[in-house]
Amino acid sequence: MNRNTIWSKNSKISLSAKQKSSAKAALLLIVNDKGLILATARRHDLLNLGIPGGSRNIGETLVDCAIRELAEETQFQPQGKVIPIFIDEAKGVLTVTFTSEHYQGKIQTNLSLYSIESFPTWQKPAVFLQKTSEFRNYNQRLFSKLKII
Repeated sequence: MNRNTIWSKNSKISLSAKQKSSAKAALLLIVNDKGLILATARRHDLLNLGIPGGSRNIGETLVDCAIRELAEETQFQPQGKVIPIFIDEAKGVLTVTFTSEHYQGKIQTNLSLYSIESFPTWQKPAVFLQKTSEFRNYNQRLFSKLKII
C-alpha cells in the first residue's frame, strides 16, 4: 500500500451538515512510508488492534475528536491538513475516518504496562481484518473503499 494513494484527491469525501452533526465517533488513519498503519491496542486487550479514534465529546468537531484521540492513544500529531476519507457505521455508530498526509510522532518503546492506556504500533493492513479485531467489518469497508485490500 502506498500512502500517497490514500492522500489522493480521489480519497477525500464531503460530509453533509447532517452527517457532521449525527456522526458520534472519529478515527485518524496514519500510514507511514512503508505502507504500515498506525495501530493502537488497549491495555485490557493487547490483541485487539485498531485505528486510533473514539467518541466525540459534546461540542467537539469531528476533526478535533480525531486529533485528540490520535494524541491520547499514540502521542502522535497530524501535521497539515486533516481530511475526511470515509464515513460508515461502526457497531451502530456513525463514524468518520480522517487522514493526514504528514504526522509527527514516534513509537515509545520504554513504556510500562501501567503508564498508558493504549499501546501504539505499526501494522500491516491485514492485522485490522483479523477475527480478533473489534472493528473488522468497518475496517474491511474502509480498506475496500481506499483500495488497500
